[in-house]
Amino acid sequence: MAMNGYPIRIVHQYAMNAEDAREVARLVAHQSRASLDRLPGVSKKRAETLPYSALVLEGLIDHLGVKTINFSAWGLREGLLFGRLDTAERARDPLIEGARFMAASQQQVPGYSDALCGWLDQLFGQEPRELARLRNAVCLLRGMGWSSNPEFRALGGEEMALHGNWTGVTTPDRATMAMALFVGMGGSGDGPPILAQLANPELLSRARAWGLAMRLAQRIAGGAPALLKSTRLAREDGRLVVTLPPGHTALLDATVERRATRLATAMGLSGATVLA
Repeated sequence: MAMNGYPIRIVHQYAMNAEDAREVARLVAHQSRASLDRLPGVSKKRAETLPYSALVLEGLIDHLGVKTINFSAWGLREGLLFGRLDTAERARDPLIEGARFMAASQQQVPGYSDALCGWLDQLFGQEPRELARLRNAVCLLRGMGWSSNPEFRALGGEEMALHGNWTGVTTPDRATMAMALFVGMGGSGDGPPILAQLANPELLSRARAWGLAMRLAQRIAGGAPALLKSTRLAREDGRLVVTLPPGHTALLDATVERRATRLATAMGLSGATVLA
């Protein structure tokens, strides 16, 4: 990672082609213990066995004929624990369960995150499953930053998604979640530059639309699940249509209209109409 200038230090799901891995293995195998001790990020207790591990890795590459190597942060202990779970528990999505567990104690209003997931389904419900799970995860996490300083809230959301101890996600998945949370927590512009190095523009554009939808939801409902559930979102004749609940005309203001318009633009629609 250091040699390639990789922008984040997340080992899980990091991938290398076989030739790069062989080059690193040979480099490590010929280092002295003192040299290995000086390498950033190398555990001192593992430095002694690293050269032997490197030789094993090179041998495995040659023996198996692999073209790509993916690294896992999990090992035997986690596998043994996973094997003890029943069928229903093993079928759960680790990303969704992890996000729900992390957010459980920090929700401003119980039930808001689930209501937010359902609200975004109105616009994005036809997305493939791999995108829907990322979107639902960020909806679960969106309610965590309410008590933090507004000036740093968006960066906190990005950091949480990008460097969190998540399972079942790739690096582009992390960047997608980070973009959605950055925008959804008030970040402006195209997001932190690092994200463009980790995910393609199409994914980041989709995530930005999720974030803008979450911003619109926050302005309309203010964290109230019942109010959010009674607000409707739809695409009609190439426009975004937001229908507020009966008797809630006071919710319609310039900010709601502005956020609805920004969301429509991000989705490639011609404009937005807010009905009260």
